[in-house]
Amino acid sequence: MKTQVSWLPTSLENKTLKVVVFVLTLTLILFPIIPLFLNSSIPSALDDRASVRMANKCDIFRGEWVPNPRAPPYTNKTCRTIHENQNCMKLGRPDTGFLHWRWKPDGCELPFFNPNLFLELLSGNSMAFLGDSVARNQMQSLMCLLSRVTDAVDVSPTPNEDSRWWSYPSHNFTLAILWSPFLVKANVADPVGPTLTGLFNLYLDEPDDNWTSQITKFDYVINGEWNKGGDCVRNIPFRRNETRLDGLNLDLYMTQMEEFRAAEKEANKRGLKFKLLDISEAMQLRPDGHPSHYAHLIDVNISKYSDCVHWCLPGPVDTWNDFLLHTLKVESVRL
Repeated sequence: MKTQVSWLPTSLENKTLKVVVFVLTLTLILFPIIPLFLNSSIPSALDDRASVRMANKCDIFRGEWVPNPRAPPYTNKTCRTIHENQNCMKLGRPDTGFLHWRWKPDGCELPFFNPNLFLELLSGNSMAFLGDSVARNQMQSLMCLLSRVTDAVDVSPTPNEDSRWWSYPSHNFTLAILWSPFLVKANVADPVGPTLTGLFNLYLDEPDDNWTSQITKFDYVINGEWNKGGDCVRNIPFRRNETRLDGLNLDLYMTQMEEFRAAEKEANKRGLKFKLLDISEAMQLRPDGHPSHYAHLIDVNISKYSDCVHWCLPGPVDTWNDFLLHTLKVESVRL
């Protein structure tokens, strides 16, 4: 069944949005809604006007991974918010070469994440990542990147471990993860059955109340879901002439692009501006960045489990937040 994405939950009808950003990655359909309430008087953003405009003239999502001698921006020892299953170094991953690559767009540069600038741009705002453990993966990457300049304070309103809230008092910034694995209403197909089948009834025209009931509390919302993964036994990136999207992955990618354009057209009618973070090509080249066999304790007897869905922290998933910050900077310069 072909799903339509050109709807907004009723809870958003009266919320003022300036920019909507979609994150597109492989077989995922992610629907982040990110209004940018940015003040053009932010000096550190505007000091970089020329480089931002130059980067905006090229497609930052088309490029190649190139060697990067710099150390990672954080480690599993300096960041305390890394989820246990993405803490690859702690769980015994012996190689570190996968940490020394950076994304080089064709014809321009993508600056490394600047935590001070990010907090300046989002000062007085709030951001929620909604989805499943991949959304949490990116959010924890963001928290680790921000931990270089300030620590977050847990202000979660409930003890639910799946949905957590943090505050950054120095900039009056709130960050949260809202658990919604399918983004739409879902229930277990056979809740009283003798075994867990993993089958769910999905109601594709009904957004999940777990996030729609909370969304008006946030200025920025970013979505994430699981991907099927695959074989990720590799320790260096692919060159782009060594792999490509094909088969089902390509079909799903093209469907996502089609639905994004449909949603973009509908949004224009409502005075909304959509932006797309298409990280598909960049991450297609990085199977080395998955936890693989290092997503569980070494002494745990799990011989067949290999996580080719999530991303080691630190790792290439940090580049997602480079893309996000670049988008925020471009919009701030335009205002």
